[in-house]
Amino acid sequence: PEVLQTLSRAQTLNQQLAKPPDPLLLRAAAIAALNLGKFQQGLAFGDQLLQLADEQDDPTLLVEGHYVLGVTLSWAGSFTRSRVQLEQALAGYDPMYSASHISRYSQDPGVICRCRLAFDLWCLGYVDQAQRAQNTGLAQAQALGHPFSLAYALTWDAMLHGVIGNLNSVLKSADAVIALSEQHHLGLWSSWATVLRGWALTEREPQQGVAEIRRGDEQMRAKGSVFLQPFVSFLLAKQLVKVGQIGHAIDLVSDAISSANS
Repeated sequence: PEVLQTLSRAQTLNQQLAKPPDPLLLRAAAIAALNLGKFQQGLAFGDQLLQLADEQDDPTLLVEGHYVLGVTLSWAGSFTRSRVQLEQALAGYDPMYSASHISRYSQDPGVICRCRLAFDLWCLGYVDQAQRAQNTGLAQAQALGHPFSLAYALTWDAMLHGVIGNLNSVLKSADAVIALSEQHHLGLWSSWATVLRGWALTEREPQQGVAEIRRGDEQMRAKGSVFLQPFVSFLLAKQLVKVGQIGHAIDLVSDAISSANS
């Protein structure tokens, strides 16, 4: 929340000084809004990025604008529209500009957009295409060796394998994210990977798995990242049923539905 407030203040100062919108501020504000579940605000920032990209004839900014719209639409459940935006980002992506993307926006969009496209494809029922897109994105991240982009790709690898049901693969990727996060201080990815690791563990060690999901959930809440809470509550509820805590599980699902509808 503090990040979004600070960025909004910076944009206000820009306007008072009669300066044009700063793409770095817009891009950062879009991701901050997304993490707070402010999807309409994120879409507005994405539209502004595309407008700036057109005005400045900036190919890297064009890719980033489509990425922002794609990832926001995906979290909002508009998977078909998200797919279009992510595919447009990939169509405009040039590996020659990877270093520029990383230095300005902290990640390689070729990696990220393929991983997010994979999840869209799975949600739309294209499982084989989803796995191919994810494998391509992860291989690109491993070849690139950029820590943040690799942690992102591994997290989404764990996520995709989880929904498909390959829990051993979830555990492998989640453990890799946690190790990478400890080395490079990537706290948010570590929190999310802890949740996913708990998901994988519940099949053979339900109590330990529940404890891991709760630990990751607490870490994310402490960081103010709330938009994943309904999904985390759903995962936790499923595991609580296995250990006999049905009443608590029902309460969690009710809270998750209320949160998702708010």
